[in-house]
Amino acid sequence: MVHDLQIWGAVGGVPMQWMRYGNSRAVSGASNFGLAHYWRHNFQWELAPTANDASGRSQVNLIYPDGANFTFTEESPGNWQCDLSLTDRLLPTTDGFVLLRNDSSRYFFRKVVSGNTSYYLM
Repeated sequence: MVHDLQIWGAVGGVPMQWMRYGNSRAVSGASNFGLAHYWRHNFQWELAPTANDASGRSQVNLIYPDGANFTFTEESPGNWQCDLSLTDRLLPTTDGFVLLRNDSSRYFFRKVVSGNTSYYLM
């Protein structure tokens, strides 16, 4: 992790800072800084629908800024569960999802449809 910019005295719960993460194990998600170590930034959250699981349940893939990758499966209508021991929760909204983190922060993802594909914009 590299701290490129930090503004002291920022207002709100999220500090005003710009950080980059280099993750040589990351293999998916956007590579805005090139492919060397899959550099990402701290505002680069990605949520995208993926193929249904073997039981036909809907799935979405969530990639954190540090490159950690988690798949959420819709176990029942409105109930999305992660396949790993992730404590963050993903809840559906009228136009997308909200990610509830343990530190009480919330990240909202709005569904965007572009032609035959769809993605989520934070």
